Amino acid sequence: MVNISEVKDLMAQFDQSSLREFSFKTGEAELTFSKNEYTSPVVPQQASQAPAAAPVEVAATAPVAPAQAASDSEETVVDTDIFAEGDEEILREGQLDFISFSYYRSNTTKAGDDWFNVGGSTNPYLKETPWGWPVDPLGLRHVMNEIYDRIQKPIFIVENGMGAIDELDENGIVQDDYRIDYLRDHLQAMADAIIIDGVECLGYTMWGPVDLVSLSTGEMKKRNGIIN
Repeated sequence: MVNISEVKDLMAQFDQSSLREFSFKTGEAELTFSKNEYTSPVVPQQASQAPAAAPVEVAATAPVAPAQAASDSEETVVDTDIFAEGDEEILREGQLDFISFSYYRSNTTKAGDDWFNVGGSTNPYLKETPWGWPVDPLGLRHVMNEIYDRIQKPIFIVENGMGAIDELDENGIVQDDYRIDYLRDHLQAMADAIIIDGVECLGYTMWGPVDLVSLSTGEMKKRNGIIN
């Protein structure tokens, strides 16, 4: 049997709390306190001899809002006058002249890959360098179009090339047809982006004319340059 005094104590505590709804279940009845509907309180009755006792809903006598409700309802004044005279002109004149980027490879991601998958998954449709980097000239054309379409500024390709193990033949010459093919195909993709797609490109520099120790792996055997 539900004790009326206990119900009143629960109602008083509920009124003083920031809860919007509270349910209390005993063996014979279920009480629900709600501030969402403003109705007169209903005192729960002892369950009858019916097979199942229906839950009795008890509402708070008056709406009690959380303490911060008053402050939340107040309008917040925001100073929109954040630009001084001449600031808009300075911002308008201070735009980028061009966008530069480096391009060596594309990345492929498949379902189930880790979210931080820098190298990407293997693309079975592309050739790879000895270091497993996909050779994807069409990817360069795609990137040029993406950047130019978004920013509408000229672009500059500042790095493009491939690392390989260059070995001397019997005449002391490096027969690096693989590098020739790589550069030719990427230059053709760049030309297609400029001539066919209308991308404004200021220039192209390969990485790199003169060799150096590989910055990514610290290996002397990884050659990127024309002059070894």
